[in-house]
Amino acid sequence: MGSRTKSSNALRGRPGGWYRGAEVDRLSEEEAAVIADRLILRAARQAPTIADKSGPLRTAVANVIREQLTDCTTTQCREDCRKKIVDIAHKSLNDQEVNALMEAEKQGYRSIGNER
Repeated sequence: MGSRTKSSNALRGRPGGWYRGAEVDRLSEEEAAVIADRLILRAARQAPTIADKSGPLRTAVANVIREQLTDCTTTQCREDCRKKIVDIAHKSLNDQEVNALMEAEKQGYRSIGNER
């Protein structure tokens, strides 16, 4: 089976059918939570105190990332989402933690090495 066929099959929500819009949005919501966890874990390696604040931070960051995954179609929108993450970070983190989170975000959303 070619990689194009594998990719096509991976996008199917159920046998013989594609994911519907609401299902795609739900998958984006789940992926946003995974990405938020990944960013916070990366940041916690640099600023361990961020772990104590991760609950509300995770939810807020995941909401912005979900918005980015489902609604952003322009570079400006993606930049605006990054600014929202910075604003969220400044509201609940100290400077060292903010810097650690933003460095984690600069590494991208995809997993690196053994990350989940």
